Amino acid sequence: MNLLSAEKLTRKVAEKLLFKDLNFGIGDGEKLALVGVNGCGKSTLMKTLVGIEDPQTGIVSRRKGITAGYLDQDPQFPPNITVLDAVLNSGIPAAKAVKDYERSMVSGNVHDMTVAMEGMERHNAWDLEARVKVVLGRLGFKDFERKTDVLSGGQTKRLALASLLISPPDLMLLDEPTNHLDLEMVEWLEGYLKDSSSAILMVTHDRYFLNRVVNGIVELEGGQIYKYEGNYEYFLEKKEMRETSEISSSLKARNLLKTELEWLRRQPKARTTKSQARINAVSVLQEKAVGPEVKQKLKLEAKISRLGNTILEFHHVSHGFGDVLILNDFNYVFRKKERLGIIGENGTGKTTFLEIATQRLLPNAGEIKIGDNTVFGYYRQEGLAYRPGQKALEVITEVAEFFTLASGEVLSASQFMSLFLFPPALQWTPVDNLSGGEKKRLALLKVLVKNPNFLILDEPTNDLDLLTLNALED
Repeated sequence: MNLLSAEKLTRKVAEKLLFKDLNFGIGDGEKLALVGVNGCGKSTLMKTLVGIEDPQTGIVSRRKGITAGYLDQDPQFPPNITVLDAVLNSGIPAAKAVKDYERSMVSGNVHDMTVAMEGMERHNAWDLEARVKVVLGRLGFKDFERKTDVLSGGQTKRLALASLLISPPDLMLLDEPTNHLDLEMVEWLEGYLKDSSSAILMVTHDRYFLNRVVNGIVELEGGQIYKYEGNYEYFLEKKEMRETSEISSSLKARNLLKTELEWLRRQPKARTTKSQARINAVSVLQEKAVGPEVKQKLKLEAKISRLGNTILEFHHVSHGFGDVLILNDFNYVFRKKERLGIIGENGTGKTTFLEIATQRLLPNAGEIKIGDNTVFGYYRQEGLAYRPGQKALEVITEVAEFFTLASGEVLSASQFMSLFLFPPALQWTPVDNLSGGEKKRLALLKVLVKNPNFLILDEPTNDLDLLTLNALED
């Protein structure tokens, strides 16, 4: 029996149908990844399953007595409380058990004390505060008295993750759990989720994390769910087989439809019951003959301008904030075709280093030389800057009206956006109405339209779908 089941769910946002008559279930011990292209409705489906949003039709049911927890992409906490209190007051069962126990001790009621002690045992709540501090520490929090008002978006996301993991529910729904985590945190979370007895449904675009944690993949495509056992590579193989089978079925239906239409044209106007049934069957064939939607492949192409002998040089550069030293007499000369990864714990200054490299931030000391031919393409962590009501196409045309491909072919901004899986209807959509992943893809497009020869990518895997990430890797 499933922990959670969804039957005939339908959801439409504006004029876009996200899913229709969708059926889904997740059982004990299942650890599933929910995948699909940006904007297909993954986050909306997660919120519908957990009860934050209502479906327009259909029902979601849970097995009696189970608990479910949800990690939002953009969580919120009450202002002016400490990090520690934010977790302890987040409604987790163990925290509730502690409060019930404290109240029973004050009241002195023997029955209430007995029930409260059973709750403490059931939720392993005797050492709750110590466990909270361990998990917070694992997720980069050292000052437990820090106020929630001063947390960055990434820190708030990690705080929400901590709240969920302290007292894990029977079912966890996680929307991009690895966003804003450094490598050490990701490895810790990977081990935690693998060992957890909770059932898990997560949206993640980190396929390496996905492969190591999940035992199945569900794909949201064309408003329906397709379920696959196994890892990401197995999913790709079976997905291709499914699509090939659908195309084959569509071709057979077209051939049969052609025969049936010729029969219809030869028939007299009078209809028998038998021929009427055959006529009705034609409409079913017409639906099958349409076949699966032809999917356009994402193309990341650019005509790269030539780099000069001087690209980017750091000479005796130092920078810091107060007592926090980020660079100390740093020297480095970048060379052609280098591919460098910058790693380090959260808060050590990785993004600050990139801001200095692109001269958005001037260092406290030292010299930075940028070559005359160097064109930075800086994909920033905070995402896309745009005006209220601005259309997606307008964001791009502000940078360039035309774009030159690696082949030398010149495209209009609209044509280039189509290569980036932004069809004309989506190009004229206000940016506010795009999904989080679509905004990230638009931000990447805005970087590439400048034809850069020096790419700087700050957390490029956050919120980009697997299709975009694979193309970006290539």
